Amino acid sequence: MGIGCSIGEIVDLYWEEAGREGIRPDMALSQALVETGYFNFGGSVEPWQHNFCGLGTIGSGVQGAAFKTPQEGVRAHIQHLMAYVSHDRPKTKLIDPRYDRAHNLRLEKGLITKWSGLNWTWAMGGEYAEKIINTHQLMLRCEDTEPDGMWKDYKKQQKELEKLYEKKMKEREEAEKKYRNRNKGKTHNEQKPVLKDNEKAGMKK
Repeated sequence: MGIGCSIGEIVDLYWEEAGREGIRPDMALSQALVETGYFNFGGSVEPWQHNFCGLGTIGSGVQGAAFKTPQEGVRAHIQHLMAYVSHDRPKTKLIDPRYDRAHNLRLEKGLITKWSGLNWTWAMGGEYAEKIINTHQLMLRCEDTEPDGMWKDYKKQQKELEKLYEKKMKEREEAEKKYRNRNKGKTHNEQKPVLKDNEKAGMKK
């Protein structure tokens, strides 16, 4: 299952959202390619989430944040980059659920000024930024021609993904409600931990 938009549309979205905030769109797109396996996913995150940067994923099958449309997913990605690199808040309405936590941490420890600074901050590894840079280099080597299906119409698929999004988010809400009811009245130590989209930030988003 795809992400509900064409290659041309996702590229345009990165140029629009990143350009508005002064983030390099080519590098942000390269990061998305790394995080999603060239939009094939295959890990904990699924296409319906439109989560293009691993936002809120912490391993152990935790899917992380989810967004209704590709545009919202791209916007959240750029907003999260803003949390790492700028004192200014994003120009668009905040939809990144981890922005404040990440931004406060970067204000305390120092803003990121180079993509290499994402090593051991955005991801727990010393070669994360290199993967992004290498992907960008591969992009630069591509022929300057439009691939087949670059502007294919995915409106029908996107409507199906939006319905799936609503179904999955309702399931999440019900699961959280059951968890809260089950632990009502218990002390903090008595509660079993639950991995949620907006917890366990550490140095991983």
